[in-house]
Amino acid sequence: MPTYIGRGGNQSLVAPVALDSTQFYIFLLKGNKEQLQALLDQLFNQPSGHAVKYEAFLDYVVVMFTHVDRLVSNDPNQGWAAYGDIAMWVPVCDRTHTLPRFKMYPAYMVVDNSATMATGRETYGFPKEMGTFTQPQNPGYIGDLTVDVLGFAADSPTRQVIPSRLWKVVRSSGEADQPAVQQVDSLHQLFSAMEQFAEGLGEHLAEDFLMGLGHLTDLLHMSSLLSVPALGLQEIRDIEHTQQAAFQAIVEAPLTMKKFHSAKIFLDKFTFFLNDLATHPVAADTGLKIGPQEVVFACWLYADFELGTGKVIQKINS
Repeated sequence: MPTYIGRGGNQSLVAPVALDSTQFYIFLLKGNKEQLQALLDQLFNQPSGHAVKYEAFLDYVVVMFTHVDRLVSNDPNQGWAAYGDIAMWVPVCDRTHTLPRFKMYPAYMVVDNSATMATGRETYGFPKEMGTFTQPQNPGYIGDLTVDVLGFAADSPTRQVIPSRLWKVVRSSGEADQPAVQQVDSLHQLFSAMEQFAEGLGEHLAEDFLMGLGHLTDLLHMSSLLSVPALGLQEIRDIEHTQQAAFQAIVEAPLTMKKFHSAKIFLDKFTFFLNDLATHPVAADTGLKIGPQEVVFACWLYADFELGTGKVIQKINS
């Protein structure tokens, strides 16, 4: 391969990148497995000629409001930055080979830092876009969590791309001044508490919830570190044939928890509100409802992560 040409002002960071002191608000939402499967088919299975076999094995997606205190490039000359990242993750079962593997794909990803947007899109193939949001940096926050993107509503008469609310999360029960939480002091304890929580769900919800949790628990038992491959689709639009790709490849990179600091499970109820944007067909892609729907499970996690050097799974146009 040719040597990468770095230029002044280049914002694509050198992997692996450290995500130190990362805080997550995590919300589990019920979508639709058939619609999630159609999304995976469109992005991965069909373009690769079914060289990969990615399955949506749950009806659920995970919305994460993330704040990274310190994003560090592997090249010290690029410095470091703090940034926010709001993503909607789809659990994926990779059945390409004999043994199935658990992976995650970020169907939507909104950030507030141009370097992480460039790195995420160019290097990791994530569908990152710039946006603005209201996002807490501590588990005691009791306000709304919001995401605004450049887009337009499905019923817009002008179709002008303007800052538009994509979704928000609202605490819908509990005391006015303080969220009710259960303190968690280790990752094993967090998984155990989540299993206990699942027992209070309906039979079908509990079965699916525990299935996804079981995959994460298995990964933790196989290694002292929790590491999950994050899927991406690297893609460059062709300059001449504008409906075709000059380059297209399915890629993945390990997202590894390097150190667990703390976690809290929220005992209050939360409600997720999705707006109908023509530019962001979240409902069609995931099966989530336009308007309000109840959050199935919510927690806060504080840990150090690393997004590692990835690999090409399948070059589609070669």
